Amino acid sequence: MLQPCNGPCLFVIQARSGPVSGSSYQQLSLKLLFFSKLSYSLLLQSSTIVETAITIVVNNIRSTTTRLEIASSTLNDLVIHPPASEILVPLTASLYVPATLQDSTYVLIDVGTGYLIEKTMDEGKDYCERKINLLK
Repeated sequence: MLQPCNGPCLFVIQARSGPVSGSSYQQLSLKLLFFSKLSYSLLLQSSTIVETAITIVVNNIRSTTTRLEIASSTLNDLVIHPPASEILVPLTASLYVPATLQDSTYVLIDVGTGYLIEKTMDEGKDYCERKINLLK
């Protein structure tokens, strides 16, 4: 049974895995650590881990925002091209293939996990702008 946290403390969840009768299991244990009982080096190491995790999350948000801004800009560029225009379609950040624009009335939006939704051009722009504003 855990004691109440009366002061600066940290909950630590430890997971251990191992085989049981040919299958695997995972055991979780919850410990309560008081900051006053932790060594300086452990506190420093913990803060470094947290700082690294936060940096990774912030970089992912910046990267996602940049990709959405590029998508929004691309949608704005598609409006000025008439049907049957030759365009370059990005497959990756550095690989493009030529294509012929058939219709720019509708766009497909990747909403995650492999799902694409057909929207009008204006709805597509609105989607990008809402996501950009959410991330900023």
